[in-house]
Amino acid sequence: FVHAELWSSDALLDVQPLPGQGGFGKVFLCCEVDGTSKPLEAVALEMVSKDPPFPGIIRMLDFYKTRGAWVIITEKPENTQDLFDYITTCKLLREDTAREFLGQVIQALLHCHSRGVVHMDVKDENLLLDLSTRKLLLIDFGSAVFLKPDKEYDTFDGTATYAPPERLTRGCYKALPSEVWSLRILLYDMVHGDIGLRGPDKMVFEQHARRETDAERHTGPHLDAEARLGGARGPRT
Repeated sequence: FVHAELWSSDALLDVQPLPGQGGFGKVFLCCEVDGTSKPLEAVALEMVSKDPPFPGIIRMLDFYKTRGAWVIITEKPENTQDLFDYITTCKLLREDTAREFLGQVIQALLHCHSRGVVHMDVKDENLLLDLSTRKLLLIDFGSAVFLKPDKEYDTFDGTATYAPPERLTRGCYKALPSEVWSLRILLYDMVHGDIGLRGPDKMVFEQHARRETDAERHTGPHLDAEARLGGARGPRT
């Protein structure tokens, strides 16, 4: 269930790997010193939900363990649509609307940072729009990491098309600049109706996507480079 690679800086927490793996990362378990275990996504949601709560982030109600998985229970907002479907319906958004939405996302991310969490998977599919109030809700903390500004990461558990170019060119990246890059992709997506990889960006991504595709031929279904780019509102990522 939880595919985050979320390393704790808190001495009361011990991160342990579990024998599980999802589509975009591995499963980890977070153990407190008293022996209590909880999924790392739940830890991140607890951290960002501490009082005073922030209205632009999904609220976790509870979590529990079943025989084969952890289950995280969140609120179910009414009259909402994810931003991917909203952009698909509108084709593209007005600049003032995109500016308003981007501002809301930035405020939500800054709140996460203030609580020591970086979301690491900012994209239109992870934003719910309240169609009545025009307010966005940030969801899915399954790829989150604890905020360590100087740490360089060599694995990426978010969405490939939103990954920073240095992940492909250098093999490592930092969390906060990576999140800024994701915001760039998101803004272009809102005002142009696709993710906007063009020129050198597209060339670097296509080259890497081909290498990943070759490596995945023996491990299961794969997408070709153009499908991974998701042009013209292509498949969900």
